[in-house]
Amino acid sequence: MWRSRISALMLLLTAVFIVLDPMPCPAAYVYFYDGKYMVSTPATSRSPDRILSDSLGESIMERLLKPGHLVLTGLGERGEGVLRVGDDTKAVLFRAFGLARPLPLGLRCVREFGYVSTRPGDSTLVVVGMGSICLDNPDYVVSVSVYFSPAVLPKDYRPHLKRFVPSVGAHAGLATQSGLRLGLTRKEVEGILGAPIWKEKDAYFYGVIADMELPAELLVTRWKWPKETQAKPGGVQHFMDIRFVDGRVSAYHVRKLYDM
Repeated sequence: MWRSRISALMLLLTAVFIVLDPMPCPAAYVYFYDGKYMVSTPATSRSPDRILSDSLGESIMERLLKPGHLVLTGLGERGEGVLRVGDDTKAVLFRAFGLARPLPLGLRCVREFGYVSTRPGDSTLVVVGMGSICLDNPDYVVSVSVYFSPAVLPKDYRPHLKRFVPSVGAHAGLATQSGLRLGLTRKEVEGILGAPIWKEKDAYFYGVIADMELPAELLVTRWKWPKETQAKPGGVQHFMDIRFVDGRVSAYHVRKLYDM
């Protein structure tokens, strides 16, 4: 699926999303272009992206494109709900966490909802990003960030903490279907996602951009294309950012975007 030529437009959209993101992070991802696997990181920002061996590139793509990394589990009061990041709508989100209004971040294209746990002794916060009003359908969930306490919440969100909606659905037990959750060690994270594409003192960054065929149903339901629409070439992006405090996961962010 991913051994095809990734579009220059898709790389441009990745850069645009990073600029629009209220919580920017280093861009680090693997992609397949012009017959080669390439890796882009802050280290290559002023030089050509590094070429990877086919075996290494294929293994990274296969590992990070697993759907389980983008499925959040443990939702709802009973912990039985799931949220498919990149594919579920705000209706699913609101059933799990409750109704909310977008945080007033002052960014025209960005809509994000904030939730704070109401469970005794649990200080977990959750920020959910919707599709860009400028680039996507804003009714779809494209990212979820989970923080173990306000102390690790990015500074751009802290002035709006009072606008976070109290929710029994926000809690420390939230985890991706693949096992990513708060409290893991670096070794445990690498056991799930492998070695990071880029790492800093207290953070790991993972990302892949791949070509894929966009199903007709997706084009019709998400972007309101005509019912007679056929499947067409497109792409998908998976990103996972992990933050650590004292060697354990204090926050994680997962994101899935489609490229038309």
